[in-house]
Amino acid sequence: MPPAAKHLAERSYQEKLRAALQERFGKPVRLTVTIRETTGNTARDRAAAAVNQDAFVRDLIENFDATIVESSIKPVQ
Repeated sequence: MPPAAKHLAERSYQEKLRAALQERFGKPVRLTVTIRETTGNTARDRAAAAVNQDAFVRDLIENFDATIVESSIKPVQ
């Protein structure tokens, strides 16, 4: 995870994540968290690329001078 989110690496958050994963998969889960800078190809990056490549969005930009607010793009959960 990126350094900006390192608070999520605290033990209490790790335990909640581990419990949720174990419940979802029905078996014990070993969790390892690494703090480092992330690079491309995150779910948000893929969502932004999909929006930018969408034909309807491209038409809005080209015909109506629309803009994309990158910070508003969120991947589907």
